[in-house]
Amino acid sequence: MDLRIARHRALPREAQNPMLGRAEAMTRFDHDTAINPLGEGRFRARLDRGWWILRGPNGGYLAAILMRAIEAEIGDPGRSPRSLTIHFLSPANEGPVDVEVRTERRGNSLTAVQARMAQEGRLIAIGLAVLGQARPAFEIPDAQMPEVLP
Repeated sequence: MDLRIARHRALPREAQNPMLGRAEAMTRFDHDTAINPLGEGRFRARLDRGWWILRGPNGGYLAAILMRAIEAEIGDPGRSPRSLTIHFLSPANEGPVDVEVRTERRGNSLTAVQARMAQEGRLIAIGLAVLGQARPAFEIPDAQMPEVLP
């Protein structure tokens, strides 16, 4: 069996997806980006070597873990991520990481958040995110796609 394919197969259907709050097929990515709440804005996750690129974990993999912690801390499904900026400060190793999330400002429609990922006391990444409620926006309902050559 090709290991590249086997690594990305879904976990058993009985697995509970903690982020969605319902039983469904949990993918390997869901499993490998899962977070465990520790209280007071702190979370723990485990970095899996399966997401490594040249020198360490793929940045998108770390971003997903940070965003899961941010969304869990905010706890408001009506506030979707609107922006996320991450600075990767040092390469991470396989194993546990700690994520600390701090709400910088919560307004009526937007929430600004900072998240810090550390491993064994060493800062790995810092993320800044804004989450916001949906609101009406400018629409062009009769817009048509332009004709283009095949």
